[in-house]
Amino acid sequence: MCSSDLQTVNVLGAGLPEIPDETAKSVTVIPAEELRARDIVTLSDALRSVPGLQLQQLGAPAGIASYRFRGLRPEDSALQLDGFRLADPSDNKGSARPLLTEMAITSADRLEILRGAASSLYGTNAVGGVINAQTRYPAAPRSGYLAMEGGSLGLLLPSAGISGQAELSASRRLAYSLNLTHQNYLSGPDGQDATRNTTGSAAAWFTLAPAARLFTRFTLSDGFGYLNESPAPTPNLPDPPRGAIVRDARAYPDAQANFYPQINDPDNHQRIRFYSGAARLEFAPVEFWQQSLGFQSLRARRRYTDGPDLAPLARTLGLVDPLTPSLGRYDSSAEQLVWQNSLRASSVDRFHAGLEYNRVSIDQLEFGQTTVARQNSLSVSARNHASLFDGRRSEEHTSELQSLAYLVCRLLLEKK
Repeated sequence: MCSSDLQTVNVLGAGLPEIPDETAKSVTVIPAEELRARDIVTLSDALRSVPGLQLQQLGAPAGIASYRFRGLRPEDSALQLDGFRLADPSDNKGSARPLLTEMAITSADRLEILRGAASSLYGTNAVGGVINAQTRYPAAPRSGYLAMEGGSLGLLLPSAGISGQAELSASRRLAYSLNLTHQNYLSGPDGQDATRNTTGSAAAWFTLAPAARLFTRFTLSDGFGYLNESPAPTPNLPDPPRGAIVRDARAYPDAQANFYPQINDPDNHQRIRFYSGAARLEFAPVEFWQQSLGFQSLRARRRYTDGPDLAPLARTLGLVDPLTPSLGRYDSSAEQLVWQNSLRASSVDRFHAGLEYNRVSIDQLEFGQTTVARQNSLSVSARNHASLFDGRRSEEHTSELQSLAYLVCRLLLEKK
């Protein structure tokens, strides 16, 4: 809560704005002020301090990142950008893991993280939790910034942005935001893992009428990075002691090493590029009926190339790479069309109904095999949202529920 007249709200708990006291699920909100204070650039960095969420980063900055809510699998969690689902259809689990390290959030107003089952609102990929990044709405008629940062591993981080508002007429307003970030690691943990990523975003808000508003957004990310060899066990590993199923890990060059850690590979690299465009029209034809019509289109391209070159240490250990460069290609696209309705039956009761259409396609090449697939899906949802006890705060709800439970228990005991 910011003041007596201005309250923090979130939308993940119920699909519509709620103050924290009215939310029945565990929701963490990371505001823009905290993101700036911690100098956060990527989404994976922002999630490291969230309770109940485990984030794992493999290898260099370009390595794949995954997140787990309360010990569940990464594919059991959903990632959203301005309320639209963000995922790579060519990922073998249908998650957003390949895009997580490529997503800069310098233009985010806040992050909302819901821990716990939310499939009734957000589909099958939300049994563990949901992450929603919300684009910042301009707060001034015109403003901008230009920054340059640096750090370890040869990091160079220039960024720039401009935003503003304009009055088109007495009832029409335009707000816009443009942001560009370039993250460049000139070296990595072993001095040869160069990584770079460029992310740009453009957003606009059009107030068409007092009860009609249009939001549009376009996001582009282009990343390149060198990868290392995957960890591998040492040859001729002895059997573990009788009755033991787990052995202590000892990395090379320990005298009793039983695995090789990630070893530098000079010609193993990846390139990931994705585009995302979205538009949402929110309007109210009558006072008690609110509608939202949204559309998102996403394109993702991933390339993985590994040539025959090896690092001197890898040659010494007898590791080999293919004699000819191997190529892994993953191209995917996804379109999402969402129509949502909210009908206010009374001051404390709302009925929600939605229609969602999704179309995804993949075209990938891996291990010399080409796979082409397409899928269409249509889902319908309906639910009722009631605010009991005249919409009073949750602590009052708890007190009245406890009193009611006490009376019920007394009646049952007296009856016995």
